[in-house]
Amino acid sequence: MTYSAAEISAARLRQAAAPKPVLKLSEVEELFAPLPPVSWLVQRLDMCPGAPVLFAGYGFSGKTVAAQSMAVTIAAGGRVWSDFTIGRRGRVVHVDYEQGFRLTAERYQRLARGAEIEPEELRGSLAVAPLPTLYLSSAEACDAYTRACEGAALLIVDSLRACAPDVDENSSEVRRLLDLLTRVSERTGVVPLVIHHARKPREDDGGGAKMAIRGSGAIFDACSSVLVFSAVKGEPTLVAHEKARTSGVTHEDFSLAVEDVPVYGNPRAGLRVRSVGVAPPEVRKAARERERQNEVHERIVAFVAANPGCSGHAVRGAKIDGAKSPNTVTDALHFLETEGRLSRRRGGIRGADGWYVGRLDHRIAPSHVPLDTGEPLEVDHHAAPLGGGDPLEARDRVDQGAVREDQEGDQSGTDARRPNGTRRVEF
Repeated sequence: MTYSAAEISAARLRQAAAPKPVLKLSEVEELFAPLPPVSWLVQRLDMCPGAPVLFAGYGFSGKTVAAQSMAVTIAAGGRVWSDFTIGRRGRVVHVDYEQGFRLTAERYQRLARGAEIEPEELRGSLAVAPLPTLYLSSAEACDAYTRACEGAALLIVDSLRACAPDVDENSSEVRRLLDLLTRVSERTGVVPLVIHHARKPREDDGGGAKMAIRGSGAIFDACSSVLVFSAVKGEPTLVAHEKARTSGVTHEDFSLAVEDVPVYGNPRAGLRVRSVGVAPPEVRKAARERERQNEVHERIVAFVAANPGCSGHAVRGAKIDGAKSPNTVTDALHFLETEGRLSRRRGGIRGADGWYVGRLDHRIAPSHVPLDTGEPLEVDHHAAPLGGGDPLEARDRVDQGAVREDQEGDQSGTDARRPNGTRRVEF
């Protein structure tokens, strides 16, 4: 790209006008002066002005709704998640790079209804910047954030990856974003809270839940307080407090339940996030195992859907992610069959029994059952099944090729056919 002389001159003027980096020294008199008390926002979660607080978790683990619930409490007063005492009320600024206005506003409305808070109680104390074009990596970010956070108690940035798409989260350069928020906090006294994505934690991770945090280790290092969210479908979200730089005391693990709150007959009008007891380790381990099994089942169903008529051997040989052994796949196939999500029928690949998605209809013969003519069947749903009316026995007879043609066709020695070219079969 070629720049004109005027553009180059304007850029030089801006550079000359920009403040020069300085190294400000604090001498002994300032160092040993009495310090004010820590301005805690939520002391038990080690939330105070300074380096950012990090909420890390994989998708749908509840980290964003938990942050929004906290925002409503900070703005209106009360206990965060019905448990954690706040040090002070104050204005909340939510910079949303992910959800967009509709989802963010709708969730704030539901949270306020669930807490019985009127919009007037939040006036002047809650503001959202939806999908801003100002990224945290831009040169103007520090000044713009400083102006927006003047007089605010809490700043929410959702999310770290989205607020600077040009910065690689796996590079230590990502720390510049968090350090910028620390400078904003130093200028304004706001508590920065950054939402960040993570992978699902594994039991064999050394170093605890913090190892689930995605990206460079500089992200963990740059934050003052770190909470890692993990969830199993149908269970409360487990929150692990992994770092508390200011107090040096992390809170014990706790769980959050996200619940719909009925309002005026609408069962989903309100929303509530509350702290609940932590399940024992063996219960959490069993829940994680159920989640792992469910993931294996979903992958097997997806494989069968993509390969209808495949054999059990083919499924076992597909190296399904998460399946510990071929026996795991075999057990899963049988379970999915009993649940009606998969069925095994004759007429699979190369004529062998094959697996298909869905329950086998006990009244209708599979369209792929091979007959001597290879022509389609017309099924008489009102005919009595063979073998005394047991549908399972009828299915077995169909699987064995035991179909009975129309009696008229049998007696005449000819092939009884319908006008549309099909044959009548009873089973």
